[in-house]
Amino acid sequence: MKDVLYTTNNQDQIKYFNSFLDAPIAITIQGAWFANVNRLRCYNASLNQSTHCLLPVANQNEYPDLIQSKIKDSSGNIWLGTTDGLLRFNLAEKKWTTYRNKLNDSSSISSNLIFSLCLDPLQPKKYLWVCTGGNGLNRMDMQTGKCISYLMKDGLSNSVIYDILHDNNGNLWMSTNKGLS
Repeated sequence: MKDVLYTTNNQDQIKYFNSFLDAPIAITIQGAWFANVNRLRCYNASLNQSTHCLLPVANQNEYPDLIQSKIKDSSGNIWLGTTDGLLRFNLAEKKWTTYRNKLNDSSSISSNLIFSLCLDPLQPKKYLWVCTGGNGLNRMDMQTGKCISYLMKDGLSNSVIYDILHDNNGNLWMSTNKGLS
């Protein structure tokens, strides 16, 4: 899918999108970057202008919100966990990369339903932890896109992982259908 960017000064549209905003994911010279349920956008307050980046995937799931999780890495990428795969948006190049489960490729992400993301607490420039809605936990090498999957047989309490956090000792904590892992 071709990258789609469009800019608006329409006050009604800007007001509508502001109603969805959390804290910005990133601040760049272009403005503050936000994600709502189905779109990534940049708001330039000095110009009162909003640039929208349509996602290269569509909601293929029963969950109403396409975007389930968002995070920025130190290399200038915004990562979005969606109900239809993992997305990386390169802020400098304004380009999307899509990561999806590939049949018979155990190094791809294990599911397209992504609930949560976390940079690795010990190697945040190298690994991204990806929590799925039924196929466990994935450790993705952010340079290669290759994943290692962890399931119940590897010690998880359940393969549905809703959220992930790390503590000050580098441990990962995950909420699942069967408690904490």
